[in-house]
Amino acid sequence: MPSEDAPTENSPQEEHRQQLQTPYLNIEEAAKRLKLSPNTLNKWRHLGIGPVFRDHGRRIVYHIDDLDSWSQRHKRQKARTYGSNKLIPSDAPRGEK
Repeated sequence: MPSEDAPTENSPQEEHRQQLQTPYLNIEEAAKRLKLSPNTLNKWRHLGIGPVFRDHGRRIVYHIDDLDSWSQRHKRQKARTYGSNKLIPSDAPRGEK
């Protein structure tokens, strides 16, 4: 049976939350956590493509769990491919592929 004095292990998220005393981050704090600029986070919020947010009166806030969940959903194993996958030989005349 563990003694009452034995330290309990908290997840890094829980430790961070305890240090903050609140699970809500303002735009600047949320952007810093996601390593984005606040302008990017604002733009994504207006486009409806960013993390879930809440408005507390006039304040926009992000819950830490929502930020982490959004980040997890946007994990990638490889880069996106843009355009055609076909390679064009360097000696091909323009218009030929």
